[in-house]
Amino acid sequence: MWIINFLICLVLYLAILYLWRRRYFDQCLSLILFGYFCCPVFRYGAFEVNGSYFITFILFVICAGYFGSGKIGRNRDAFLLFQVGSISLTLLAGVLNGVFNQAVIIPLAGLLNLALGTFGCILLFRRVDSPFWVLRKAIVRANICHMLFGALQLTNVNAGYTITKQLYATASKSAPLDTVINELGAFSRIYGATFSPTLLGGYILFAFSFIFAFILMEKKMGINNLLLLASTVLLGFMAFSKTVIVGIPLIGFIFLMRSLIYGGKKYGKLFLQFISLLLAAFGVTVLVAACSGHMGVVKYYFGLLLKPLQVFQSRYGSSINMGDPNATSGMAGALAIFLKHPVIGVGMVPILDEFLWDSQYLSLLHDGGSVLFVITLSFYISAYTKQKKAKGLPQMMILTALMFIALATNVLTITNYIPFIAFSVGVTGNLKAVNISCKRKGGFRIRV
Repeated sequence: MWIINFLICLVLYLAILYLWRRRYFDQCLSLILFGYFCCPVFRYGAFEVNGSYFITFILFVICAGYFGSGKIGRNRDAFLLFQVGSISLTLLAGVLNGVFNQAVIIPLAGLLNLALGTFGCILLFRRVDSPFWVLRKAIVRANICHMLFGALQLTNVNAGYTITKQLYATASKSAPLDTVINELGAFSRIYGATFSPTLLGGYILFAFSFIFAFILMEKKMGINNLLLLASTVLLGFMAFSKTVIVGIPLIGFIFLMRSLIYGGKKYGKLFLQFISLLLAAFGVTVLVAACSGHMGVVKYYFGLLLKPLQVFQSRYGSSINMGDPNATSGMAGALAIFLKHPVIGVGMVPILDEFLWDSQYLSLLHDGGSVLFVITLSFYISAYTKQKKAKGLPQMMILTALMFIALATNVLTITNYIPFIAFSVGVTGNLKAVNISCKRKGGFRIRV
């Protein structure tokens, strides 16, 4: 069955190279971004690896001309310096604590993949005419892909499990999907074109933030934006991701209120439309859950809206209430290790049984201590401040979503999120440069 993955990935890689060769830069970048969102696992016989590694390699090759050409720019220099510094600090922490062995290779390869992939996307965003339109097109394609997989998972559990696992789960990441068959016997939550609803939830919150920002800038919903936003919210609700169920209303209302304060009554209608959309998506979710006999899932996840402080209790409860500096397992173990090595941490490899994947904040503290935590937080806060000065609302909302998603997963180590990170730190938005009436592409241009 590996041949299926191999052929899909090969077609994707060749299509990217063909579009670049023909100088269709917008279409090429859009396909690259879609590849990061939905590229299957690359398989060749018994060999399997995240398909994004080859996308990053292709991206690195086609962007090679930028290096040393003086065309990189300040945003790109800052990001590259930040990534080199962060990875170097993490490696140094491992060496100083005696945790530097072959186990470092896999997480280091992942960090390099994300760093180079993000940097390459930043360079290509500078090359295209309309970065916003390119990312929007990739989101439309990814939403369609996620909806098709979600529909299959809900209507035919065996086919949904088999195809999703074949395409998107390596041997080390199949546990969430295996639970569907071995314990639940059905998909109570949609996984989309991923191996985990948590992974899908992060994508959804990023996509929502990006789309809703454009709606706020246009000061109206519009049929195309309405359909795209509705599909995004519905996907997130049916994935029953805590990140989405709490994050979408929270981020949406925060920036709506901001717009109401600075923009006046003209946002009042948009406020009502947003509430109506959320209620409609919730109604569809309840209807589907009732028909499939999963109302308990609805009550649990949406019940968290009434007790938001318990949203991440499953992740942080043991750490916050730990009180035991000798803990060795789970996230409590990760926090205990940071307390013993508070300055530069212990590196990117677990030294005991600690779990590092449910919180980017704890992961930073574990890997690089307070130094890496402060450096990373400062970089993204600085990026937010820069976008605020330039009135780059989509980037501001994406960075806000990033901070929220970091509470639930290692957002800065997941290649599916590369397009959003690259856009938010590499494209400096300026509303004075936006051309809402751009008829050729139906979007607007952002100065980069």
